[in-house]
Amino acid sequence: MQVLEIGTTSDVDLADSNYFARQARRCGYDVTVTSPEDCRAMAKRFGLHWIAFPDLERALVQRGGFDLVISSAVVEHLGPGDAPKREHLALLRRASRRYAAITTPNRGHWLEFHTRVPLLHWLPKEVHRLLLRALGLRAWADPSHLDLLTATQFGRLLRQAFPTDRIHMTKLWFLGMPSHLMAIVRLENSNGPWAR
Repeated sequence: MQVLEIGTTSDVDLADSNYFARQARRCGYDVTVTSPEDCRAMAKRFGLHWIAFPDLERALVQRGGFDLVISSAVVEHLGPGDAPKREHLALLRRASRRYAAITTPNRGHWLEFHTRVPLLHWLPKEVHRLLLRALGLRAWADPSHLDLLTATQFGRLLRQAFPTDRIHMTKLWFLGMPSHLMAIVRLENSNGPWAR
């Protein structure tokens, strides 16, 4: 199986960084990673293939896509509003021949995992961001850096991006509540969009 992770991180210290790509490699899959960050050293360390993000579209045309495309904890960092999120999901759709797996933190969980501040993110977004700035967490207060999704928002975006495909949504639980949202999408056309 050929796997592509879009939005990987160059971090090699945290156990959960690039978790899905590393696990797929351990299972014997052919894994490629891409990101706006330079992740060549990380890819080499874990035995993964690297495609620089500006070269991704050309690589997709040349190779005809991947069996499985992964986007783990990327959607919430794409900027405010639906447009950049829809664009990212459309890229996943173009890159996949068979499956896409997408995860994002759940705005409904009592703990916000980026800031480790509980409950504030339940407030209206502008109030939440104002309080983050007051706490000195300016980067996380910037909606172009963090824009959390609820399960309803995530589901709506997925249905827009994958209107004819099979979407299985699930919630990953941590500390008594769903902490992360995960979707596995099976493309209806098993040959993927590249067959058109």
